[in-house]
Amino acid sequence: MTHAERLRKIAVGIAATSPLEAHQLFVLADELETADPWSHQDTTPPTGDAPYFDADLGAALRDEAIESVDSNVSDEWREAADEAYFEAAKRNPALHNDVLWEILEVEWGVPPPHDRRALGARTRAAMKAGIIEMMDDLPRVPSARPQVHKHPMPIYKSLIYDPDYEPRRML
Repeated sequence: MTHAERLRKIAVGIAATSPLEAHQLFVLADELETADPWSHQDTTPPTGDAPYFDADLGAALRDEAIESVDSNVSDEWREAADEAYFEAAKRNPALHNDVLWEILEVEWGVPPPHDRRALGARTRAAMKAGIIEMMDDLPRVPSARPQVHKHPMPIYKSLIYDPDYEPRRML
C-alpha cells in the first residue's frame, strides 16, 4: 500500500464523523502522488521469504547506486574530484568532505555535479587508490556546509600527507 493509499484509507474511515478532515486527507493524498516521485511505490514491508533483511543485497544495491551516480557525472568533474582528493590528502593528515568541497568549489571554482553524492564514489576511488583510509575509531564530525544540515561526516586519514607540500592550483 502506498503512502497516498494509506491516507485515502484513513480518510474513508473518518469521512462520516469528520468530513472536512477526510476531504483534507484526500487532497493531501492527491498532492503527495503528484509531488513525491516515490509515492507510487508500495511501502508495505515484505512477507514470507522476501529479502527484507539481506546485508549482501544491501551492499549490492549500494554499489549499484554509487556506480550509477559516478557514471552520471562528467569526466572533467570526476578528474577534478580525484585531483582534489590528492591535493587534500597531501595537505592534511586527516580530512573530511568539507575539505574536498572547499578545494573544488572555493579554491578551484569547479561547479558541483548535478548530484553531490558523486563525491562518495570518488571517496571510494581515493580509498582504493591508497590515498586515504577511513578512521573508524573516531567519531564523525558534523559538516559545516549548511545544505547538509550538520550531517556527521567520517574522518579520513591521509596516507600521502606531506607537511612540506606546497598547495597547487587545479591544472
